[in-house]
Amino acid sequence: MRLLTRCIAEDRPRFDQQTWLFALSAVRCAGAISDGIIEVGYVDRVNTSQARRLGAIGATVRVVERVNARHPPANKLRMFEMTEHIGFDALVAADCDIAFVGDPSPELPESTIGLRPADHDCMSSAGWQDLFHRLGSPLREVETFPWKAEATTRYPYFNSGFISVPRDLVTPLGNAWHTALERVDAYVTSLDHQPSWAFFTDQIALSVALADTGLPVTILPPILNVPSHLGRAPATRLREAPLAIHYHDHVTGKGYLLPCGVPLLDRAIVMLNAEIASATGGAPPKWLGLRARIAMARSRLRRTRHRAARFVRGR
Repeated sequence: MRLLTRCIAEDRPRFDQQTWLFALSAVRCAGAISDGIIEVGYVDRVNTSQARRLGAIGATVRVVERVNARHPPANKLRMFEMTEHIGFDALVAADCDIAFVGDPSPELPESTIGLRPADHDCMSSAGWQDLFHRLGSPLREVETFPWKAEATTRYPYFNSGFISVPRDLVTPLGNAWHTALERVDAYVTSLDHQPSWAFFTDQIALSVALADTGLPVTILPPILNVPSHLGRAPATRLREAPLAIHYHDHVTGKGYLLPCGVPLLDRAIVMLNAEIASATGGAPPKWLGLRARIAMARSRLRRTRHRAARFVRGR
């Protein structure tokens, strides 16, 4: 499988740090991801020194136009464009705050879109129903899907931070998602006030696009999009070493990932921090180790409390 791995960023220092780790971690993973094309897109412009920095580690850099000024996360839709003249079998479209610990290709479906369910819903059931009714889109509960056991929300709602798409579905998904974004944006602007979920308009539009088109979806294993910023929460799903960590802002000022108290995840974070230190000639802060031990101790204490509570309930 030949991979095209992409992310989209803004021309700001915070994103420069993220895109560098995105590319560095992908390049250093043996397998299809490092053998394929690693591309970083910047909206409107990119700093010349950052472009050189990314190019030096093997990433391709391109400048793309903004999608919608009201919804900055929607710039990720540019990842589904400009693919006609690139040789690849599957697109990995990821947020730039994703760091790779291993090659994801063995876990990617060959003929369907790969997604992870969102960790929690951003909108009430009534909100979903009103939106889909206004758009005239079909709304089905996850109970009607074969992957219902993996769902975390009542309706199909996915985290768009890591998506795998076979080549022949890249353009259909991109076009449908863009159309759905315009429709959801029109719905948002028609409301009397901006709803609390407006920041996630791009993810909600993905749900609309999938409902409208019926494009096939496969639920990816948890190891392909592990949210380290949620602390112990990933431990409820993680049964093997992660391949991609979605760290959000759970980093130090110098870009080292923070531990979270989940042993499988923290071991991967230690590996990533060692990669960062090796590439920069620096060293992770000494207090990271202490923080990891404290986080793990808290996690063990919580597990002990949960087991004790279950035992008491059982009696």
